[in-house]
Amino acid sequence: MPYKKEVSPTEFLFRLSILILSVSLLQVSPIFASGKSKCPVALEVSENHETFIEALKNEDFDTLRELLMFEQTQSIEELGKVSQKELELYKKHWAARNSGPVIQTPLYVLTELAQNMKFKPGESLIDIGSGHGDPALVIGALNPQLKITGFDLVKEKVKWSQKSAEKLGVENVEFITQDLSDPKFKLPIADYYYFFNPVNPEVNHMLAERIRSYSKDRPIKVIIFGGGWSERIFEKKGFKEIASPELHESLRLSVLQFSETR
Repeated sequence: MPYKKEVSPTEFLFRLSILILSVSLLQVSPIFASGKSKCPVALEVSENHETFIEALKNEDFDTLRELLMFEQTQSIEELGKVSQKELELYKKHWAARNSGPVIQTPLYVLTELAQNMKFKPGESLIDIGSGHGDPALVIGALNPQLKITGFDLVKEKVKWSQKSAEKLGVENVEFITQDLSDPKFKLPIADYYYFFNPVNPEVNHMLAERIRSYSKDRPIKVIIFGGGWSERIFEKKGFKEIASPELHESLRLSVLQFSETR
C-alpha cells in the first residue's frame, strides 16, 4: 500500500490559497491582455474625456458638437411633465420659453475663453442660467483647477448637463436647479460669474446688485457674451471693461470688474 504523507493544516491552507489565486488570475487575464483594466463604464468615460480634451485643444468643432449633443432644441411642452406653476414660471424667463434651436454661446468663443483666461487654482466660477451646460463643461474641462457651478431654472436642462459632465468625465462642475428670480435665493460668492442675458432684465439687476456688494471685499470678474442687457446693467452699476481687445472685439466677450470711480 503506498505511503500517504499527511498534510498539516498550515500547508493545506497554503495550497488552497495558491489554487484560489490561480483561478482569479485566469479570470482577469483576458482583461489585462486586452489592455482594459478598468470597468467598461469607467473606461468609456476616460476615453470620452481624452477625446473631449483633444477636440477642445484642436478646436475640432464637429467632434465637440457630437460629444455635447450640441444641436439642442426645445419648447416648453417638450421639457417634460411640468406643473402649471412651473409652466407659468418658465414663461417669465426668456431662455426657458424659447422654442426651436437653443440659443447658446458659440463653441469657438468658449474654447478661446477657456484657454485665454488665467484661472488660478482654488478659484470658482458660477454660470448664471447654465442651460445645457456647454460653457461650464468647456471651461471646466480645460481648467480642472477651477470649481464651476451652473444654476438653471429648467430641471430637465440640469439633468442633461449633469449627465454630460458624467459622460465626459468633467469632475469639477456641478449643476443645480434654481429659480434665480426667487427673492429668497442668495447667490453664492465666486471669483467669476458668466452671463449670456439670462432670465430677464429685472433679475439681472438683482443679481448685478448682489455681485456689486460682494465686489467691495474682493476682486470679482463678470464674463458676458454678446453684450445685451447684462452688459448695460453691470456698466450702470460701476463695472468697467478689463478684457483684452482680442476677447472683446473679435469674440464679443466682455470681462467686467467693479470700480469705485465711474
